[in-house]
Amino acid sequence: MFRLTAFYYRPMGLAANNTLFATTHWSVFVTASKEIDSPHAREALETLCRTYWYPLYAYVRRQGHAPEDAEDLTQAFFARLLEKKYVANARRERGRFRTFLLTSLKRGKTLVTLAPEATTPAMIRRLVEAGVVVAAGHTNADYDTIRQALASGLTGFTHLFNAMSPLTSREPGAVGAALEDAASWCGLIADGRHVHPAVLRIALRARRLDRFMLVTDAMSAVGTLEKTFTVQGRS
Repeated sequence: MFRLTAFYYRPMGLAANNTLFATTHWSVFVTASKEIDSPHAREALETLCRTYWYPLYAYVRRQGHAPEDAEDLTQAFFARLLEKKYVANARRERGRFRTFLLTSLKRGKTLVTLAPEATTPAMIRRLVEAGVVVAAGHTNADYDTIRQALASGLTGFTHLFNAMSPLTSREPGAVGAALEDAASWCGLIADGRHVHPAVLRIALRARRLDRFMLVTDAMSAVGTLEKTFTVQGRS
């Protein structure tokens, strides 16, 4: 049986700086997904894993995992990918191989925060169909653009009020669209600084409480009396 341990990959030097997902070479992918136990399939699988190991590791690191834990999670993911032959489930018409990888992660869900005015409704639908949870954030989209994004599958708003078009008397903006929509989820930074307490109370009265998520903009070391501390393996 094909084993990932045969080519455990830990990038060093310049290779470790490449956090971008490479362009999908579907000829390699097709070889890897057919006759998975053949020498040619083995070689193709090694190529795919070596190409995508570090970008996926970087993605896991950005979720807040320490370097050692991120290595273990990435390695375990690829081992499971090969053992279960998940690679045979990917399809070219569904998008890039990187989308397949990210949506195949079994620990939690993949959430993408995007600016609807910087993409298209078709792309939002494509992400949703791939299993991605799509939220709006850091956006200056107008009300109509947000409504179109909601109709295309957008289901959340990242830190409501902050870094998004505001609610005004003549232009509801992203905030107005978020407060009006009863089904979507809204994250709120309820620290008394990012959102004024009065604005927070108004938002909580405007829509169902079970569609809000209280989040923090702070790091895990907030409130400590220590002058030095370690966060994500860094001092």
